[in-house]
Amino acid sequence: MVTETPDATPAGSTASGEILRVSDLTLHHLVEDRLVIDGAFMSVDSGEVLGVMGESGSGKSALLFGIIRLLLREVEQRSGRIAYRGEDLMAKSNRQMEQLRGLEMAMIVPGGKFSLNPVETAGSQIVDVLRSHFPDRSKKDLADEAIEILRIIGIPDPDIRFRAYPHELSGGMAQRILIAKAMACSPQLLLGDEFTVGLDVTIQAQVMDHFHALLRERNTSLILTTSDLGIAATYCDTIAVIRRGQIVEYAPVLDFFANPQHSYSRLLLSAAREARAQQKMDEARVDVERDTSQDRRFVHEDLPAPPDLYTLVAPGHLVRLEDE
Repeated sequence: MVTETPDATPAGSTASGEILRVSDLTLHHLVEDRLVIDGAFMSVDSGEVLGVMGESGSGKSALLFGIIRLLLREVEQRSGRIAYRGEDLMAKSNRQMEQLRGLEMAMIVPGGKFSLNPVETAGSQIVDVLRSHFPDRSKKDLADEAIEILRIIGIPDPDIRFRAYPHELSGGMAQRILIAKAMACSPQLLLGDEFTVGLDVTIQAQVMDHFHALLRERNTSLILTTSDLGIAATYCDTIAVIRRGQIVEYAPVLDFFANPQHSYSRLLLSAAREARAQQKMDEARVDVERDTSQDRRFVHEDLPAPPDLYTLVAPGHLVRLEDE
């Protein structure tokens, strides 16, 4: 049984609850003469967390940068449509995209304090984001709002942290600042690129727990790249597995962990669990007991996947056909 290829979504309209739809996204690296993303697709609803899993070099980061249109000069988009709230992002000018970034969608990068400007305070870097979209507001208003954002994101003594420089912050605190920068203008779509990598496991859990609660409270969508099974199982609603630029499996999170279908997905899960066992780490975060009452909200019956390349094995669960 295969999916039907849906017609392109008209500009100005969306499917029920859908905030982002990506169809046949193909990105080509001109210097290396290879496809970094090959026919990628996805559908993301308001409030949904989509986890993109794959090994290093599989194309996870390139996919996010392609969606937000921040590609390297040597990478070009060969094909595809990226629809945000029904409007094709490829039809927008660079200036229109600059206005959209931060206000409607934003990127959370990894690196903690190393991704912050070392000569500016944490607060001023958040104020800069706000000022770029609200230039008529007073400096005091913007500073007050930045402090409130720090409080909401779970930073203690936000008025003090507002005046702190990156080198005065811990890794977990700096990562919260990066999240605060991304959420400053209350965007409806966040793109997170392995942004908890390098944090202590306990700090990582604290950051993700608080961040995930904020997403639910604001009904904000998140596309999260991760190689961590625990993060994927605990916080994601849907999983997309990417290999060599191709999405090989796309499924609701419970279906994916209970019944992975593609051989690469099974290999990925097996390798990750074996690594955890070797490190004598607790696998409880992988086999975590979830509140499943909300998990079935994000079962996509209408995904823009080519029917000749994918098999529908369960509602919302697509698997790419494998070579014999």
